[in-house]
Amino acid sequence: MGIRYLTKFVDRGLVRRKRERVQGTLVVDGNCILHSLHTMEWSNGGQYREFRNAVCRFYSNLLESGITPIVVFDGVDETQKIDILLGRKKERLITIDRNITRNASRQAVCKGHILPPLTSEVYRMALYDLEIQFYVADGEADVVIARLANHYHCPVPSLDSDFFVFCLVGGFIHFKYFDWESYPATAVFYHRDWFAGQLCFRDTSLICMIPALVGNDFMEPCHPYFLKLMVCSVKSPRVRKVCCHLSKFNSVKSFIEESFGGKTLEPKCLKAQQWYEGSQDLSCEELVLSTDLRHHNGSEFPKWLVRLFHLGHIPSSAMGAAVSCKAIFRVVADNFKKDSSVLAAKPIQERMYALLEVQTVVEVVRSGLTLAKLKANTKEREYRAVTATSVSFLSHQERQSLFYEILECSKQNINLKLSGSYQDWRFVAATVRVWARTTCPPTYLVRSLLLSFTLCSCLPDESFRRLKVPLWFRQSQEWLDTLHWFC
Repeated sequence: MGIRYLTKFVDRGLVRRKRERVQGTLVVDGNCILHSLHTMEWSNGGQYREFRNAVCRFYSNLLESGITPIVVFDGVDETQKIDILLGRKKERLITIDRNITRNASRQAVCKGHILPPLTSEVYRMALYDLEIQFYVADGEADVVIARLANHYHCPVPSLDSDFFVFCLVGGFIHFKYFDWESYPATAVFYHRDWFAGQLCFRDTSLICMIPALVGNDFMEPCHPYFLKLMVCSVKSPRVRKVCCHLSKFNSVKSFIEESFGGKTLEPKCLKAQQWYEGSQDLSCEELVLSTDLRHHNGSEFPKWLVRLFHLGHIPSSAMGAAVSCKAIFRVVADNFKKDSSVLAAKPIQERMYALLEVQTVVEVVRSGLTLAKLKANTKEREYRAVTATSVSFLSHQERQSLFYEILECSKQNINLKLSGSYQDWRFVAATVRVWARTTCPPTYLVRSLLLSFTLCSCLPDESFRRLKVPLWFRQSQEWLDTLHWFC
């Protein structure tokens, strides 16, 4: 349930609509747009070019319409959302297993919504190429998006119903009603006071009580029996009935004091009100330089690390491990009969934990068709040898040496073999070498990957043709193994 039922009010025309031209600055919910644009089949290895083209088309249209987008992504996984995140990952496991291994021979297109491993990276690289600003929030991006939007007095496009509740100066654009392909771009703008007026609320702040009662990603819904007593409904209560109940009160205070069980719900109600309308405005510069995140030992992170994290150069999973000593890895379409493909990078992950001064991390990874918790321990000699604090004092050459040391490669060997115009390929060669050593793929796959790199670096996009894996081949062990090696 949750407040996504508010979207149904909009779909059924229960809230007044107003279509306007979209112009100026726009604070974009990056994760939401990522999922909205990625509608391609995911079983053939990613469909990355098609996805990149979709991202470029979306943002290019915004730029051509005179819109300046500021994109914000989610950061460290919030502890209060862990159960929801794990639930979603279990659903993805079932979806992948059902599509790739069980029903592959009967389905022309894999159903469900699975993001291939490098989707986020492709998305961000497209933003780099288009010179569009993007940032990473400390944790859940919703509040940061609302604060940025209010600072720049601009609207927010998203599919997240939470933005109906946030107090947004520039309004909310539900992505379903955003005609970004038109020129100029137009959209239906929703403002909280309009929404509250259509719901007959006497105080717009009462709208914050909807998630407090029916729940959202951060708050559990009230018990159905308790809600039934509150709204005096015989049937199972819905958001609309809750709204009818809330419309009887003059303010949040009167709801708490006069409603059945209101005093019991007071902490939850005040928390919801604080979440949706209690934060001050925030500029991009303030976002980059400030953080509420703390190292698990209570210390502050170096300023340069905070800045790079907010600019998207530090993986959120690594930052999350330093904050909570936990790492939840993504579920990808690999061979479920083998250990998760993410374990191939375990030596590198352990060195990253050491750089962030974390000795033990609980990693949540796929194990068969379930999720398992594994402990990753940093080697004693590596822990505190070079840390995030001290690495900033290393010279460029020393950092390169550290990079090769972590990848267990000989810097001298690679530099000798790749000199002159081939120098740019040194890091590529080093990472391919790690992949070949830790994963042990057949030699022909290593050669085919290197051939693909060479072709991609010198041929125009139009010269490539996408070849799909035949349906009858998808269930073969050879295909599953190949999928696994490349993951």
